[in-house]
Amino acid sequence: MSDEQIYKYLQKLGLTKNQAKIFINLLMFSEATVSELQKQVKIQRPQVYNLLNQLQKMGIISVKLTNPKRFYVQPPDEAINNVIAKAKDKIRVLEKGKTEAVVWLRKLQEKGTLEKEEDEKGLIVLSTQREVLAKVPKLLLNAKISIDALITPRELKAIPETEFKHIIKQKSKKVKIRIISEVNEENMKEAEWLSRYVKIGCLQRTPLRLMVIDKNEVLIDTSKDSFEKEALLTKSREWVNAFQGVFDLIWSISTPFKKP
Repeated sequence: MSDEQIYKYLQKLGLTKNQAKIFINLLMFSEATVSELQKQVKIQRPQVYNLLNQLQKMGIISVKLTNPKRFYVQPPDEAINNVIAKAKDKIRVLEKGKTEAVVWLRKLQEKGTLEKEEDEKGLIVLSTQREVLAKVPKLLLNAKISIDALITPRELKAIPETEFKHIIKQKSKKVKIRIISEVNEENMKEAEWLSRYVKIGCLQRTPLRLMVIDKNEVLIDTSKDSFEKEALLTKSREWVNAFQGVFDLIWSISTPFKKP
């Protein structure tokens, strides 16, 4: 099997390209420090730490508590079995959330028939950029208990440069904030700053964008790019429960972000 085939196989098992790089390098060199790995895989040091943390949680690698720490791979058969077991766990979690997912997908499919004003199901369509941009800060400022948001990597990167920076710093003192997004080399610095105030769950790809406020109101993005063009807003208990369930499900399979 060629190197390329090995990479493809590992990616089929659920590893990202960079996770596979770390795994293969450790397999080839028995063990290594973060500095040694960084030189081999040509990945920024903070991301190497995150990748190692992810691989440890997957049961693929372990660490020797030396100074500096040295990381090594579990026996190949054990490592692959652990990866497969984790993948099966994710499938079981997704199966549990299947009913809720079907509910909101069907309702989202019907959104084209909704009127601008709130209808009998308690849905409001925010159809312009101005409406959405005006509504999001108000939702955040009105939060009393919790804010759960699933956002894109680009949105995460932009937070420290927008008014949301001050809102998050203010609200994090009394409100529990959880954000799910993809953390990569481009937004690592911003994720490190954000992690001072909120909990971040790392996901390779964000399947949708949404925000749940106080488990009482939900904003669902229906545009292709971000919360900037069109969104649905509702306090419908059925919708809020369904999307809160979706968020909690995705949170359970995300990887907690840790500062290097």
